[in-house]
Amino acid sequence: MEKIHVPAVPADAYNPMRPASDLVKTQIRQLQTAIFAAVDTEGEAARCIEVLTGLLQEVRPRLVPTRYGLPKARRRSAAPRRKSSRPKRSSAGSRARKPKTKR
Repeated sequence: MEKIHVPAVPADAYNPMRPASDLVKTQIRQLQTAIFAAVDTEGEAARCIEVLTGLLQEVRPRLVPTRYGLPKARRRSAAPRRKSSRPKRSSAGSRARKPKTKR
């Protein structure tokens, strides 16, 4: 069999800032359909959501809402966290109310 020469792809062929083509968007839709079709149980759904959310956070961190609706801030790895100057409350003490005293 005769070998077929395939030229190398030029470095400028891929532009990560170029809008995605219809072909690429169609491939993404087909992958989404395949993923949703494969989910049968709540456990599988939870794992799927966990994985997809993690991927989305890597690709588009500003699109993934947090518990309060704001995007997560990127952590600073250089500066260590400071300890709070407030005293810690016990788990029982934080929920129990203090009795009112008469004045």
